[in-house]
Amino acid sequence: MTAHASRLPTGLAPLIAEAKHRMRRRRSLVVLLTAFAGLAIGLTLIFRSSGPGPGVPRPLTSSLRAGELRVSVPRGFRTYPVRGGFYRTGGPLIGHALANFTIPGYVSTYGVFATQWTEPSGSGPPANGVALEVELDVALGPAPTTNLHLPLTLRQPWSQVRLDNGRLGYRWGYLRFHKELYELMYWSGPNAPATDRAAILRALKSIRPAH
Repeated sequence: MTAHASRLPTGLAPLIAEAKHRMRRRRSLVVLLTAFAGLAIGLTLIFRSSGPGPGVPRPLTSSLRAGELRVSVPRGFRTYPVRGGFYRTGGPLIGHALANFTIPGYVSTYGVFATQWTEPSGSGPPANGVALEVELDVALGPAPTTNLHLPLTLRQPWSQVRLDNGRLGYRWGYLRFHKELYELMYWSGPNAPATDRAAILRALKSIRPAH
């Protein structure tokens, strides 16, 4: 091998050396790019798993069905089933509620929205919480006036609870879809994180036909 190399023309030796040098540089570049790609993937997985930061809206992930309507659930929110029947605790599923907090002593969100948070002498919904409920209206008696329509926005004529202390409670209203009547309740606390306030509003606007 040494004898063969010694017979090469003198002018080829620098070219061969340069070619080997370039090959080593290309290999180093490939290794470096591979390392950067692995680092980028790792950082992406870390940021995805850590959830949204300040000012970053929570993405809407799964969705839940209430009758012929469907609502998207913001990532990290708690969901609560709403059932019809006696005291709305053991009957068929008629809707869902979403919230960024745990509802204490939860039995039925109907009892929270329409009892605890409606009592004029009560404290109303938590100022740092947000919540949304959509359900089939199964109450007996005359049908209430429908004041909402799809797509839902806060500019529609919602009704709103007012407490004895002058504070405003949650919004509520009715909409009719495919001959079914739905009741909606919406709360966005003034001291809730901006990301959660944006998320619950996006969830409201996400309500759509199930098919």
